[in-house]
Amino acid sequence: MRERGVVRLRMAYRRLAHHHYEQRGGRDGRIDRRCFDEISLTMEFDPSTLSTRDLYQLMLGGIVPRPIAWVSTRGTDGVVNVAPFSYFNGLCSRPPVLSVAIGYRKEAKKDTLVNIEVSKEFVVNVVPFRFAEAMNKTSGDYPKNVSEAEVANLRMLPGVKISAPRLADVPLSFECRLFKLVPVGEAPSGATLVLGEIVYVHVQEGLFQDGQMDGKKLDAIARMGGAWYCRTQDQFSMVRPQV
Repeated sequence: MRERGVVRLRMAYRRLAHHHYEQRGGRDGRIDRRCFDEISLTMEFDPSTLSTRDLYQLMLGGIVPRPIAWVSTRGTDGVVNVAPFSYFNGLCSRPPVLSVAIGYRKEAKKDTLVNIEVSKEFVVNVVPFRFAEAMNKTSGDYPKNVSEAEVANLRMLPGVKISAPRLADVPLSFECRLFKLVPVGEAPSGATLVLGEIVYVHVQEGLFQDGQMDGKKLDAIARMGGAWYCRTQDQFSMVRPQV
């Protein structure tokens, strides 16, 4: 698919350049290098024609950076589950609702989703850079009876308003009760959008002051495409114009 796409792309590129040159008065059919420089070239895809893998990589490589929800839940057997998900964001502040999209493990629901469906609660923990390796350890496909908290040697603390535990040493955690489940597509490539209402927040001392979160102190990491991540240390500010 990629090779055919590149051939089509090159042919289209040359047609565009010829047309652009002729518009500028060219007569001998030769292409001036400036014609290429003045053309804004794009690759175009119809998602229905792409393989699931290519479409997945296209979206993950382009929708960046993605914040990571390090979700902790407890199963009916008492086993604590901790897993990262990068299709995560906030929706609104009143009611305070966040969203986490949870895909499938092949044809089966992931343990995190099963636990949320049953208990109707979960904790979203923010991942600072110093916990990157530990977070990565918890992303493995472990058996249901294995606690990722134990695998990654993570300290857990009980929730205040819910029974699901939170990570003890991360700078920010949101205790959530299930607001709504929204199935999107089907297994294995679909997902369930989990909407959670935030009922309690744990913030590291000195991180939230004068109504503002200190992003540099938070030092959260985010997902890029492939196996790449980024830190949120390189920041800049802009004041919104008053119109």
